[in-house]
Amino acid sequence: MIFFHMDLYPGAESMLFIIDLTVATQVHNVARHPFSNHFLRELVGTKSSFSTDGKEWQAQRSWFTPAFSVSHLTALVSGMVEETLIFRGKLIEYAVFGEVFSM
Repeated sequence: MIFFHMDLYPGAESMLFIIDLTVATQVHNVARHPFSNHFLRELVGTKSSFSTDGKEWQAQRSWFTPAFSVSHLTALVSGMVEETLIFRGKLIEYAVFGEVFSM
């Protein structure tokens, strides 16, 4: 099991980081930190999967589940590789000519 607790007192609230799938799948109904909800609602509104909870969140999450399926993501790999090679080529060009560029 890999998880750790970060105590940021007095600067911020404590945080628990879970980086083990076995542990993460055992955690249920954990509310978002109130600051996160406030911050995200300002960015994405009040009816986003980033700012809703419970059944409303579950319904919204189900809309995106097919997009993250292994078969769908695997189908995208060749395009990602192609775009990465183009990006790599541009970086090499900039390096060869010593050009400064913005990312």
